[in-house]
Amino acid sequence: MLTIEKNRTDKSVDILTTTGIVGSWKLQKCIVNKLDGSPLPYWRENTEGIITYQDNGRMSVFVSSKDRPCFLVNDFLGGTDTEIKKAFEGFIAYYGSYVYEKNKGLVHHNIEQSLLPNWSGTVQTRFTQLFSNHLILSTPTVEINSTPCTMELSWERF
Repeated sequence: MLTIEKNRTDKSVDILTTTGIVGSWKLQKCIVNKLDGSPLPYWRENTEGIITYQDNGRMSVFVSSKDRPCFLVNDFLGGTDTEIKKAFEGFIAYYGSYVYEKNKGLVHHNIEQSLLPNWSGTVQTRFTQLFSNHLILSTPTVEINSTPCTMELSWERF
């Protein structure tokens, strides 16, 4: 299972190792599989998103389901419990700093704030594969709806 490191204070970034992933990336595909390899029907082709890695070691990511229904009223605090639940379930966002370990194929997201409060103050590590203008980020085992799974997100440089 994923180990979450709480309250990490190391904010050092080796700028020379970040240049390969620096830039803005548009989500192309999101694959979520159970540990036996079978697909978990979560977002799939109905996703869009952006991840940005800055050369100063800062990062942010936004991933959304295209199927998130609108609230009946145009008030971000005025949704019904069901509307708010659907909006939350169809979106993930966080920001913070990052450390890219190119030789190990890892990027560590040092999350300062996240839509999922449990991730604020943690480090989320992603396995990386970089091919010029194509970046693949994969997760260690995570739980979605109490189901252990892995996620693979394919990104294309803007």
